[in-house]
Amino acid sequence: MNNLPPQVQIFINALSSIQGIKNVEVNLQPIDSIEVKHLTLPAEYALLPHLAIRRSNGGRNNEALVTFRFDLEKNQSGWVALEFLAWWIRDMCKAEEEIQLRPLAFPPATSSGISLGNSLSFLLELFLVEPNDDPLKIADYVGKSGEHLKFCLDMYSEALEYANQPN
Repeated sequence: MNNLPPQVQIFINALSSIQGIKNVEVNLQPIDSIEVKHLTLPAEYALLPHLAIRRSNGGRNNEALVTFRFDLEKNQSGWVALEFLAWWIRDMCKAEEEIQLRPLAFPPATSSGISLGNSLSFLLELFLVEPNDDPLKIADYVGKSGEHLKFCLDMYSEALEYANQPN
C-alpha cells in the first residue's frame, strides 16, 4: 500500500480507523471492457459486481471500479462498523454517488476443507466514469470520499463509542 496516491491513502486510513474493521486492501480496475459474457469466467471475474455490470450490459465507457476489500472482527465492534458503513453508503447513494457495499464469501466446503464461518469479507465499491482516463481525477474522488467518511466518523464518534461499549 505504500505506492498509493495520498488521496487513496486518505480513504484507507478512514476505513481502517473504524473499530471492528481489519485487513483493508484496495484495487483499481478499469471495467469499461468487461462484457456480460465475461462474468461466467473464473478468477478475477468472479469478484466483479455482477449485477451492476449486467444492468448496464457491460462496463460503461471509461468506467473504473475502485474496490476496498475488508474483513470485520467477529464481535460487537464488527457489527457496529458494518451498520455504520451501511448507513454511510446509503447516505452517499441518496446524494447520487455510485457506491455500494457487497458481501463476499467462498463455497462452504472445498477440497481444502471447510471455509464456512471463515471466508466472509466485504467489498466497498466506488464506480467512476472518467472520460479522460485521468487517474488523478479518480484518486481525487476517492480522497474526497475518504474525507467525507472521516467527517462522518468524527461527527458520530460519540454514537460509535456508545455502540461499541460492552452490553
